[in-house]
Amino acid sequence: MPALDDRLAAARTDLLHEIDQPDLAVIGDRAVRLRRRRAASRTGAALLALVAVGALVARPWSGDQARPPEPAATVAPAPTAGSVYTSDGITVNGLVLGLPVIELPGTLVAAEFADPDHGWVLATECGGCSVTVGRTVDGGRNWTSRALGPPGDAQLVALDPETVLVRGSERTMLSTSGGLGWQLVDVTSRPVDAIRAGDRPIVNPNRTVEVWAPSGYRGDLAVQPPFTPTWISAAPAADGGWWVGGDDAALAVTRDRGRSWKRYTLPTTVPGNHVEVTALGVDVYAIVVDTRDTPAPQRGIYRSTAGGPFVRVGPITPPQTIGGQVVPLLDGRLLVSNGFADNSLVGNWYVSADHGVTFTAARNMPQVGTVRRTPSGYVAFDVVADGWVAYSSDGATWRKLQVH
Repeated sequence: MPALDDRLAAARTDLLHEIDQPDLAVIGDRAVRLRRRRAASRTGAALLALVAVGALVARPWSGDQARPPEPAATVAPAPTAGSVYTSDGITVNGLVLGLPVIELPGTLVAAEFADPDHGWVLATECGGCSVTVGRTVDGGRNWTSRALGPPGDAQLVALDPETVLVRGSERTMLSTSGGLGWQLVDVTSRPVDAIRAGDRPIVNPNRTVEVWAPSGYRGDLAVQPPFTPTWISAAPAADGGWWVGGDDAALAVTRDRGRSWKRYTLPTTVPGNHVEVTALGVDVYAIVVDTRDTPAPQRGIYRSTAGGPFVRVGPITPPQTIGGQVVPLLDGRLLVSNGFADNSLVGNWYVSADHGVTFTAARNMPQVGTVRRTPSGYVAFDVVADGWVAYSSDGATWRKLQVH
């Protein structure tokens, strides 16, 4: 084996002599370049690390575009509900604490809602020498107002969510911009044959039925009711009928949009008696009061079903006086106000479960004055205290409006 090892070592030496070796200068140059590349690589890695750390410090979120951090959102305190009154399935919600209450000059005399969100109120001073209109677009929580000139004795008429009419005895004003701008309207009488869909008939100061559209005055009905009207319903009944009432408990309805009228005779045709109607489904309720006294003594509640004759149903129990209209509830009951009875400084709510035959007072409820039907739902005046108004879309749940 030693002889073999010697031969292998001699062969390896001969092979190395046959391979060309680079000069020492070339080897030195290569070594210098290799050291420089390694140093540059270490420096670049360090710089990349620093950049990455800086990016994490300056921009701790992910995303394609850098942007400054947004400030934390501030949450406004939620308004606090005020007093809540509940009795016999009727609820009255008080003012919302934390929301402003708009004070209108004069006395608040009318309120109408075109839908549960859009409504108006009317306040008058010195018998109509000045009026102010308030508007809400959120169901009565927030309000804006606009003072108008002297329209005389005025009525408030909601025509649609953006259109409101102040029909006065001296001048008439219309707003088609939610009360922002107003224009005088020429109401020179001209005949109109029918009430179109979307129209609103009203009884004007001359006690004539005239017809309004959201675009303005259309004219007076060519065929007037068979008596001089004092009241007309704010919305049509389920069968499309528009009801009118007059003196001496006169009552009529048109079911063909004003082309003809059907008159009903109630037994309480006594001078001074006034009748108003509220309808829900196939039931129509007429309430007769004596307007010669205040509050008005009731002279009977009458019911008509499915277009049939009116039959007196009651009441045989209090209230002895009634303020405004009867409210048919969705569960079949009736709700009325006594409109501040003579022997009480507080108006009471009364509920009937037998279609108006008997009524019971709703206990632990706030005072209430007159109740009125509007194009959408009902309004009640002098709720909780004088000068306050409440609105209800169904007659069962009411909310006090942030306006006074």
